[in-house]
Amino acid sequence: MQYATEQDLQRAKFKWSPKDEKRHFDLLEAAARIIDLACGVPEGYFGVADKTTSKKIRSNGTRRLRMPPNVKGSIKYVGYSDSSSLSPDYIEVEDVNGTQWLVALNGEVWLDDDYVEIEAKFGFDQVPNEIVEATIQVAITLFNEGDAAYSRVVTDVNGGSTLIRSQALPPNAKLICDKWRRRMPAVIA
Repeated sequence: MQYATEQDLQRAKFKWSPKDEKRHFDLLEAAARIIDLACGVPEGYFGVADKTTSKKIRSNGTRRLRMPPNVKGSIKYVGYSDSSSLSPDYIEVEDVNGTQWLVALNGEVWLDDDYVEIEAKFGFDQVPNEIVEATIQVAITLFNEGDAAYSRVVTDVNGGSTLIRSQALPPNAKLICDKWRRRMPAVIA
């Protein structure tokens, strides 16, 4: 799974040659895996949703049911998986942080400690721009890891030198991943 393309790398003024295409592909895939780990999400989480799938989400007895990312308006079915109860009428809501919810209407609540089965296009309609940017930064850092000029040598107190490798996660990419980690994706059965 890639979150950025070679064209994105070019737009970032990354120097490359056609003979490096395979290496760029591998770097972009490795960067995407690093972004997933840094954000604390499953592999491929930021991928583009291309088909309708079914997921079970645990309800908690409140009016709000937290949803994993899904394409707006793609919900085809909502119902309790193990109960004969009918699911409440709901509306889809996205809060200021981008977290998606199903909010029960008319004073109803989702059953406590039950699973709600939902059919929808889970994922994103496009990879979030900030994730593309973080992926590019990580890919460039991975590329430069092999460049001796990119690493820094510092002198320690005894006059010896110590090679300091660059950070695996550039500061801006770390900020982006920390933001996504705080969103805490929904627990899916």
